[in-house]
Amino acid sequence: MSSSSSPSISSTNHHPMESPKVEIISHCFIKPQIISKESQKPIYFSPWDLTMVNINYIQKGLLFRKPENQDFAIATFLQDLKDSLSVTLTHFHPLAARLASVKKQNPPSLILVLNPENSPGARFIHLTVDLRVSDVLEPTDVPLIVQSFFDHHKAINHDGHELSLLSVQATELVDGIFIGVSANHMVVDGTSFWHFFNSWSEVFRSKTRNGQFAPVSRPPVIERWIPPGSDPILTLPFAHEHEFIDIPNPPLLRERIFHFSADSLSKLKAKVNSEQGRIHLEPGFDSECSTTKISTLQALSAVMWRCVTRARRSPEDQETGCRLAINNRRRLSPPLPDEYLGNSVQTVRRATTAGVLLGRSVGWAARLLHEMVANHGDKAIREFVGFWVKNPYVYKIGRMFDSNSIQMGSSPRFDMYGNEFGLGRGVAVLSGYANKFDGKVTLYPGRDGGGSIDLETGDHLGPDEAFDGAVFVDFKVRRNVVQSHHLLQIHPPIFVVEKLQSPTSNGVSKVEIISHCFIKPQITSQESQKPIYFSPWDLAMFNINYIQKGLLFRKPENQDFSIATFLQDLKDSLSVTLTHFHPLAARLASVKRQDPPSMIIFLNPENSHGARFIHSTVDLSVSDVLQPTDVPMIIQSFFDHHQAGAYDGHKMSLLGGSRFFLVGHLLQKFAIDSECNTTKVSTLQALSAVVWRCVTRARRQMKNQETGCRLAINNRHRLSPPLPDEYLGNSVQAIRGVTTVGVLLGQSVGWAARLLHEMVANHDDKAIREFVGSWVKNPYVYNMGRMFDSNSIQMGSSPRFDMYENEFGLGRGVAVLSGYANKFDGKVTLYPGRDGGGSIDLEVCLLPENMAAFECDEELMSLVNGEEAI
Repeated sequence: MSSSSSPSISSTNHHPMESPKVEIISHCFIKPQIISKESQKPIYFSPWDLTMVNINYIQKGLLFRKPENQDFAIATFLQDLKDSLSVTLTHFHPLAARLASVKKQNPPSLILVLNPENSPGARFIHLTVDLRVSDVLEPTDVPLIVQSFFDHHKAINHDGHELSLLSVQATELVDGIFIGVSANHMVVDGTSFWHFFNSWSEVFRSKTRNGQFAPVSRPPVIERWIPPGSDPILTLPFAHEHEFIDIPNPPLLRERIFHFSADSLSKLKAKVNSEQGRIHLEPGFDSECSTTKISTLQALSAVMWRCVTRARRSPEDQETGCRLAINNRRRLSPPLPDEYLGNSVQTVRRATTAGVLLGRSVGWAARLLHEMVANHGDKAIREFVGFWVKNPYVYKIGRMFDSNSIQMGSSPRFDMYGNEFGLGRGVAVLSGYANKFDGKVTLYPGRDGGGSIDLETGDHLGPDEAFDGAVFVDFKVRRNVVQSHHLLQIHPPIFVVEKLQSPTSNGVSKVEIISHCFIKPQITSQESQKPIYFSPWDLAMFNINYIQKGLLFRKPENQDFSIATFLQDLKDSLSVTLTHFHPLAARLASVKRQDPPSMIIFLNPENSHGARFIHSTVDLSVSDVLQPTDVPMIIQSFFDHHQAGAYDGHKMSLLGGSRFFLVGHLLQKFAIDSECNTTKVSTLQALSAVVWRCVTRARRQMKNQETGCRLAINNRHRLSPPLPDEYLGNSVQAIRGVTTVGVLLGQSVGWAARLLHEMVANHDDKAIREFVGSWVKNPYVYNMGRMFDSNSIQMGSSPRFDMYENEFGLGRGVAVLSGYANKFDGKVTLYPGRDGGGSIDLEVCLLPENMAAFECDEELMSLVNGEEAI
C-alpha cells in the first residue's frame, strides 16, 4: 500500500506486563439523591434494547494524573465522586435499577423490564494498585491489568438481573487515578453512556463552597421509543433464558492502540473525495445526514477494512464485510432528541470479496461505505424495527461478527476528554474486556485533540507483522491472554468464595515448575490395553471441566524428611495405583461415522504417555494460604489442566498431579444421615434447603421467578441390583427441585427441606433407568451455561467422601482445596469439615453483590450459631 492511500500514524500501544496486585479498599452502592414517583415505575425496553441482551456491558474510562498540589485528598475526592454520582442518578435513575423477567405461557415468551424495586443502586468501588501512569501508557500493548480497572468483567447484559446496571470503579495509581465505568448496554448505547459521563462530570465540577451540586443541564429523555402501532410491552419468543443466552468467548487477541494525526486524516479525506463518483441514494431519502461528501470516519473505516483484510491474507473470492454502528436518533423522522436514554444504534454492513476490495482504490471502498450510510434513513430504520417486532431476536456475537469482517464501534465525536472531575484533562481513554473480538475496531477522539483519532484494535492476526506493515508501524507485537476475574467477597468464619481469575494476575509469588514427567502403570496387563466405551453418564460430561481437588499438608519438622525421596515415593506409588486404575493413564479418542452422522468417543490406551506428574515450588507458607479472608488467586495454579474440559482429554492427560491445592473454612457441625430409604430429612437436605433460601433471598428476585435447587445424587446404591462402591466411572445424576421465589421464601425451611427430601426419595431404580433409556434414544451432553441457570443453586461434592484420611506420610492435611474447575454463580461445594466429628465445610460461589447479602442472612447466621433451623 502506498503512503498516499493511508494517513501516517504513530503507535501508542502497550504490551502485557506482570500484573501487580489490585487491592479493593472499599465498595458501596449509590442511590439517586432524590427518588421521584417517576423513577419508581418499571420501564419496558425497545427493540434496539432487547437485541443487546447477550452483549457485554459497555466498559470505558479515563486515566488522569493526580494533582500535584498538597491540598488534594483522595478521601475528599472519592466522596465528591459519590455525592455527584448520586445527584446525577436522580436524572439517570434507570441506571440505579435492576433487570427483571416475567415469563408467559401462552405462547411461551419472556418480558424483560427495568425494575427499580429492591435495587441497592449503582456500585462504587475504590481500589489501589502499585502502578504509575507511565506503566500504563509506555508499553507497546495494552497491559492486561487495565481490564481489572473495570467491574463486571465478562458480564453480559442479561446478568443485570443480579449485577448492578452501573458500576463505577476508581482505581488509585501511585501518581494517577483511573475512573472506569461499566454500564449495561440494554440501558444505554454509546451516545447515552457518554451523555451520562458528561453529566456526571458537569455535576462534579459544579460543587459550591457550601458543598451543593447543580442539577444536570441536559437531563435524559427516559421514555423508550416504541414503533407506532406496536404493543408498548415487547416480548421475546423464548420459554427460558437458555434458549437465547450465548456468552461471548473471543479467541486470543492482540490489543493495540494507534494514533492518527489530524493532518494525515485531512489528507486522507481529501484523497478519497477526489476519487469519488456519484453516490446512489434511495428514492425519497430525506435527512440532514444525506451529505454527498465522504466523511473522515468513512475514509478511515475503508483504510482499516483494507489493511485488516490484507493482513489476514484472505483468498480473493472470500467474502469480507465492514460493519458500522450508526446512531439512529437524527435519522428518524421526526428525530429523537440527543438526550434520548437507551439504545438507538443499529449496525449496517457492506460486503464485497477480498480480491475486489484490495484490487480497487481506498476511495472506492470509502464510497461503498458512504453509500450504505447515506441510505440508512427513516425508511430503512422503520423497516428494521417492523421486521424485528414480527420476528424478535437477540444478537449473538459469535454468529453476528464473522472473522472475515471488521466492526467499527464507538465514535471520536463523543465528548470523552471533556470529563475532567477537577483533575484536568485525562491522559488516555481506555476500555475493558467487553465486546472485543477478532476484527473489532474502536474509535476515540485523539488525546491531542484538533480532530485527531485514536483507534483501538483487537485482532487475532497471528505472530507475523502483516498488519504492522499495512499501517506502517514497525515494532514487535506481543499477545494478550484474557482470563475471567470475578471478585467475590467472603465471610471469613463461614465459607470459601473463589476469585475466578487468572492464577497469577494478582501479582503474588510465582509458581515455578521444577520438573514434570508422565507416569505409566507399573504393570501393563492385556485387559488394560483394551479400549473402554463410555456409559450415558460419562458421555453427558463431555463439556464439563476436569475435577480438581487436593490436600494441603505441613512439611514434617524432622530432619530426615527429603523432598526428593518423598516425590519419588509419590511417583512409584502412583504407578502401582495406576496398574488398577489404568483408564486414568489412557487418552480419549473419537471415531466419526457418516451414515447417520455420529461420533463414538472411547478411552484409548494406545500411544498414551500416561498420567502427568508435576513438581512445582512457590515462595509461600501454609499461613499465606489459610489466613487470608479470600482464597488466594494463585491457588488455581496449584492444579494442572486449568480450565480444561473433559473433551480436552483427547490431547491432555486424563490425570494431572500437582502437590499444591485449595482452601476450606468451617461452617457448622452436623450428623449425617446416609440412608437412601429413610423418611427422615437428612442433614444434607436440610443444609441444602437453608442455602437455597439464603441465596435466593440474597439475589432479591421477583416473587414469580422460578428458582431451583439441584442435588448431585450417587446412583450406585439406588440401582437394583446396585453397582459396587468401587465402580470406576460416572454414576452420578443431577436432580432438581423447583418452585417460585415467593413460595420458597413464604414457606418454612422445613417445607423446602421436605421438598428436596421427597425428590431424593423418589430417585430410585425406576427413575434412573428411565433417565438412561431416554438418553439412549436422545443423546446429549451437558451445557453448563444452559443447565445451571443464575436463578438456581447446584449442590456438589459430598462431606461423606473420605478426604482427610489421605495422609501420604505427612500427617492429617490442614485443608481440602479445589481449582478453577466447574465453578459458576450458585455453585455450592460440600466437604467434610477439617475438624472432623460430622462438621461440614461449605464452599459458595456467588456474584459479589449477592454475596454481601448472603453472608449477613439471619437464617444462615442462626444455623452457624447453632440455633434451631427446622
